[in-house]
Amino acid sequence: MKKFFSILTICIFYFTTSANAKTNDAFVKFGDWGQAILPISAAVIAYSKENNYEGVTQLAKTYACTMLVTYALKYTIRAERPRGGRNSFPSGHSSSAFGGASFLAFRYGYKYGIPAYIGAIAIGASRIHGRHHHLADVVASATISVVAAHIFTTRYKEAVKFSTSPVKGGGQLLNLELAL
Repeated sequence: MKKFFSILTICIFYFTTSANAKTNDAFVKFGDWGQAILPISAAVIAYSKENNYEGVTQLAKTYACTMLVTYALKYTIRAERPRGGRNSFPSGHSSSAFGGASFLAFRYGYKYGIPAYIGAIAIGASRIHGRHHHLADVVASATISVVAAHIFTTRYKEAVKFSTSPVKGGGQLLNLELAL
């Protein structure tokens, strides 16, 4: 599994190298690093929550599909960037961030999904702010990621939950929940 995380990290950091690495704009730098941190965080969460690698495998499939479709479109359409250059549509940074966020939302629900989507939206906004992408580029990236997560990710259900509650008059009530 260490090999998987090493390869994942190298691939994600490969995508972080871009022309804007020389910028002094903190918000743009946030987007550069956030595109890698969000999916890596999703992998760490999946690995730590589950006793098997099902979640990590689903993240890998979601992320790989998202990035494959993104770069196939990017180099096929070759749309112009706001400040010149090509390959604007869709945004690779946004696809990376939304890939991690969509996996977390689909796999673990809103408690993980909402903060992850807020981060992904901020990363997309940093790309628009830095004039690397148009709004449509970011929206397309989010859409690709949501569709990939919908295809490859299933809801995580904890097998058994135990809890206790005090009972009036003393004692404890044992509650057992089974996820089917």
